[in-house]
Amino acid sequence: MKNLFKFLLLFLWRIIAILTICEVGLRLYGYILIYKQDLINKKSIANSTYRIMTLGESTTYGGGGENAWPRQLEHILNSTYPKFKFSIVNAAVPGVKTSEILSNMESKLNTYKPNMVISMIGINDDSSGINPTEGYVIENADSNKNFLTTFIQELKIYKVTKYFDLVITNYIEKFKKQVAQDKINQDDTNLSDTYYLDKGKLYFKQAKIQLAANMFLHATQVNPLNDQAFMNLARCYAFLKADPAEAINAYKQAIYLNPQNSLAYILLGEFYRDLKKYHESESIFLKITEFDPENDWALFDLAQLYHRNVNNYVKAEFYYKKYNSLYANNTKGFLGLSQLYRKTGRINEAEQIEKELNAKNSSMYLETARNYKKINEILKKARIKLVAMQYPLRDINLLKQMLDYDPEVLFVENESNFKKALIDKNYSDLFKDSFGGNFGHTTPYGHKLIAQNVADTILSYLFPKHLDFQGSGKLLQSSDN
Repeated sequence: MKNLFKFLLLFLWRIIAILTICEVGLRLYGYILIYKQDLINKKSIANSTYRIMTLGESTTYGGGGENAWPRQLEHILNSTYPKFKFSIVNAAVPGVKTSEILSNMESKLNTYKPNMVISMIGINDDSSGINPTEGYVIENADSNKNFLTTFIQELKIYKVTKYFDLVITNYIEKFKKQVAQDKINQDDTNLSDTYYLDKGKLYFKQAKIQLAANMFLHATQVNPLNDQAFMNLARCYAFLKADPAEAINAYKQAIYLNPQNSLAYILLGEFYRDLKKYHESESIFLKITEFDPENDWALFDLAQLYHRNVNNYVKAEFYYKKYNSLYANNTKGFLGLSQLYRKTGRINEAEQIEKELNAKNSSMYLETARNYKKINEILKKARIKLVAMQYPLRDINLLKQMLDYDPEVLFVENESNFKKALIDKNYSDLFKDSFGGNFGHTTPYGHKLIAQNVADTILSYLFPKHLDFQGSGKLLQSSDN
């Protein structure tokens, strides 16, 4: 028994020693990468005219080579506008969290003295991604975090293990999708509307929108009474930015076939809103509340429409409160009401809501939101322009809400450009993995998409009256209207 105890103790000691060596090795490797990148950055800023610093983690670091989007951005800017010298400082660090970026912010600014900062951050925080509709900047929100949990999460070996776990999970999911694809392909003799509908949904999930549209169209031809086929066809038309009338007619047909199809109503209402047809959008959302008065989607969309687009703050407050009374566990209604109160000068009421949210401590995304706002405040004091960029395929409105729709921030979305690319290309052409859920570390081509997109925004901001290039992106400045 005594020998067994010694053996187990020795075995445990060896495991700890191996893990310690791995941890030290990973940290040393990280320091080497940072030192190497620092040398490249210092060389880049020599004799520069306009200096841009990029903040982020591995998605921005990109291996530190010429294919990383910050380096491609520098080439695009200088080749597109050769009269103006640009230099890019890639201050990204693989595996970094927003708290670490914030703590090193002053030092980076003093070292590189940038004129502009581009941020694409948050994926490594505890939230595993940015979703400000579920979080707000509230102090001491993480005061109850377990010390042991925090210590383990800060270990490099934990992050590497978590990464490989995600890789394995992604491979398993990819295998399951392939099995589903094979099952559908083997069923070529079954040409029912269900067959086409299932195949269309699979293509849609793979972001092959045109192929999905073809399948849904076949489903409507096989069975003209299938409301789901018309609804999904309309979604494809909306994604493909085809003639708006095609999408509207398809949505209306789905509703005609099934007047209780609340999702078709929702999607049509949101489509009208995106077209800035606010009256039509309002009518659709109100129609849903007639037959489904507790529909959470419709109530929240109505509140947002009155708040952000129509500026009817009385109605916005009414629908926020109705939503909150029915769905008290979902923080986004309270956050919207808080922002409405701030916008209308009712600061005490806004602070009370934020205080109650802090007490619940129900948000997963407080760390990212708090740190992002502090970074923005530091840059404002230093009079440095912030370009807040969203990850590929993520909703830019989530990032805008996180920063309170700050009109001084330039927002860059990477959703439409990547969705457009995925129409003709495979996911693997753009991403090496899918560690972020619906996106991953980008390939050189994916880095190019990001670089071109943010380059268009920067040039549109710096030279609005002297553009001699045809950009592929668009400037997305914040607005409450």
